[in-house]
Amino acid sequence: MTTPLDRVRNRYRSRIRQLDRLPDIGMQAAALREAVTERTPHQAIVWLDELVRGALWGHRPEMSIVVALAHWLIERDRDDEDYAFFEAVYRTCHEHDIQTLLFLLRDPPPHRELPDPSDLPDIRLPLDRDDITVGERRALARGSDRDVLDRLVMDPDPKVLDVLLGNPSITQTEVLRVASRRPTTAHHLRTVVSHLDWLQLPEVRKAILLNPYSPTGISLKLLPTLGIHELRRASFGSDLHPMVIEAAELLVDLRETRTYPWEV
Repeated sequence: MTTPLDRVRNRYRSRIRQLDRLPDIGMQAAALREAVTERTPHQAIVWLDELVRGALWGHRPEMSIVVALAHWLIERDRDDEDYAFFEAVYRTCHEHDIQTLLFLLRDPPPHRELPDPSDLPDIRLPLDRDDITVGERRALARGSDRDVLDRLVMDPDPKVLDVLLGNPSITQTEVLRVASRRPTTAHHLRTVVSHLDWLQLPEVRKAILLNPYSPTGISLKLLPTLGIHELRRASFGSDLHPMVIEAAELLVDLRETRTYPWEV
């Protein structure tokens, strides 16, 4: 006999296949948001929990869409129209002790934080003057001079980095330098994940996750997008936020046991 929970899961599977056919993360995130927020909190929890578990267990559609989920959750603002919805979802997760989703929705302070972003060293550009303004550096970040671009990767101003990451001349190698940099600022790392072309690359997500200067909320949302080897590494990451380590341990356990700990 088909139960109400079975019907919710069947509708989820049908919609997730539709989302997987969309061409990019941005469209997938927008469609996922629409599909999830039109559900009751209980139904939304089933969908989100299924999505996380499906990705962990290697299901092709979920492995794609969980990145869109991370993008949606990272980009949403506390004051946006979804605030009341997520407040209800969070409260329901607490009632049922749905730890997978509670970790996704939390945003504690970072494990490490640069006391003053101005402590990042200034860069030296191969030009005939040193007093180059932020506006001039942003203009240079749109160019194609490899020597200049290579130095701008370490620019202390996130606005310069934002322009640079949109430059088609930038490669994954340069982006990984930004994502792995220590010390760094939360603004720099948020800038990286805001660029969908780079967010979709597993190596970039891994570098962000393993950086102790990453905003903890971002790291928690990226965890389900990574493979079991990265999750195990994070679960032993002594320099990461304790909540990230705890969440990684939980996801490793779910990957290995493939159990459903709750029903609605």
